Amino acid sequence: MSEFVLRTNNLTKKFGKNLALDHVNMEIKKGTIYGFIGRNGAGKTTLMKIVCNLASASEGTVELFGETTKEGLAKGRTRIGSLIEMPTLYPNLTAEGNMEVQCRILGLKDRKIVTETLKLVDLDGTGNKKVKEFSLGMKQRLGMALALLNQPEFLVLDEPINGLDPIGITEIREILKKLAEERGIAILISSHILTEMYLLATHYGFIENGKLIKQLSAEELGLECRQYVKLKTTNTEETVRVLQEKLNLTNVETLSDDEIRIYELTEKPELISLALMGSGIGIRNLNVVTQDLEAYFIGLTGGYAK
Repeated sequence: MSEFVLRTNNLTKKFGKNLALDHVNMEIKKGTIYGFIGRNGAGKTTLMKIVCNLASASEGTVELFGETTKEGLAKGRTRIGSLIEMPTLYPNLTAEGNMEVQCRILGLKDRKIVTETLKLVDLDGTGNKKVKEFSLGMKQRLGMALALLNQPEFLVLDEPINGLDPIGITEIREILKKLAEERGIAILISSHILTEMYLLATHYGFIENGKLIKQLSAEELGLECRQYVKLKTTNTEETVRVLQEKLNLTNVETLSDDEIRIYELTEKPELISLALMGSGIGIRNLNVVTQDLEAYFIGLTGGYAK
């Protein structure tokens, strides 16, 4: 049995001469929360629609739960729950009424799942209140409940926190963490709210102009976003030698002919300048840098995920 719920191989989508997806190779394992990050139009929704069979690929393949055949993919998609763009809701029905309609569509006979799922998203107390009276956050949670009705092993969510207030965002985050940790559900979630993704995801994929330019775990991202001393001098080779000799530094990275990153002494950068005094090395710049997910994204793509 495959450890991956999703793998794509050179997945490509063309609209005329435009490439919405450009040979994307993505991997998502069971029980992980994969934060899919990119600007509007980068290709996030297109990929999700292809995975959920709402659009077709121009080239490449999709693998679900280890299956790539037509029959295997059809079976795999019965194990997926999705919320892509805005949920389709019946405004004059209650939350329970909307769930009942979806049960009939899916052929589900056990109505206990309705009560359990509404409780999971904290909508079990809405009673006779109609959906047209719901807040945006309540509608998003109901959309998620509809996606969870078939008890999926893989959840695909396109911008589920878009437009929510901080309380609504926190509620969605806690629900998703609970699903991944307690039920082992894999989640593919896109968002342009990068600070929120940093609090939620266990893995990340960055897409730009249809190309998946980077995939990494939260641990790997943490290392790349860690605090460091940025040092520019007139002689990097001699600088590294002096710092190693005088300060016993070991975590030092040379980026160019004049730039060095030091992942030590971030609380006492003045010790670095003192160590270089009298060495004949000119210091052009010395400052402490703390890189967050937003700064990391800008560094990768040259712009914000808007």
